[in-house]
Amino acid sequence: MNVKQHFISKYISEYIRNETTFSYLFVLNISSKDFRTKIFDFTKTFFEAGHKFGFFQCQDDNILKVLLDKRKRFLYSKLFEESDYIKLVDIENYNAPNFTQMYMSIPNIMGKYDLLPYQRENIRYLEYLQIFNTDSINCLETLNNGFWQNEVSFYIESESTIWLEEIDVYMDEQEGYTRLDFPVDNHFIAYRITPRFNSFLREIKNKIEKLGGIFKLDETESKMKYITENGILLDGRIIYQEDIDEGRVKFPSSSKCS
Repeated sequence: MNVKQHFISKYISEYIRNETTFSYLFVLNISSKDFRTKIFDFTKTFFEAGHKFGFFQCQDDNILKVLLDKRKRFLYSKLFEESDYIKLVDIENYNAPNFTQMYMSIPNIMGKYDLLPYQRENIRYLEYLQIFNTDSINCLETLNNGFWQNEVSFYIESESTIWLEEIDVYMDEQEGYTRLDFPVDNHFIAYRITPRFNSFLREIKNKIEKLGGIFKLDETESKMKYITENGILLDGRIIYQEDIDEGRVKFPSSSKCS
């Protein structure tokens, strides 16, 4: 096992965290007249696209319908509690026995660049992808006050370089973050997860804009060499999961990853 292979193996188990790699903001303007349809429409696209591209994995495909039905019942409920908030993405309340929240598959490298069975990591509890609400609305304070207008929003962020084709910083347990003398090639992993993210981002970006909302890349918080409004660049271009699945883009050769 060479130095790069050893580093990548260690990286897969610990996940490099550094400064923010990317930060995308989604904002939706809603009112008392349209908040139910708008939020449910976005929620449906969010979960279906997440499931399609490997971010929400279910043992039973019917569980997505169960979760969406639960979301609809909440939005159309007339019996709210003081702790109830309207959020654009209500990840926290989607617990179900057959539904693993926010996990995606990443290749497990043990010294060789061959694709072993994928390991499943729960994104919600790790640091390489965060989805969190910023603006939400208290149901009791707002919904019973006649006509109102407001906005709900959330960020998708990452503090990991797992998505990028090269890694230049790693986390040392003793000394904190250390910059490498040479970048480590990460094509093997990036080509297997970043196209999935790009396709997922495209779907929810299109939906928020169709609903009249705002999608914005936070350029001050993103590694602009690799990050664009349309997703994460691999070898200078945006690659979607469909490009991989339909054969338009091939995985890099093993020589590129060694």
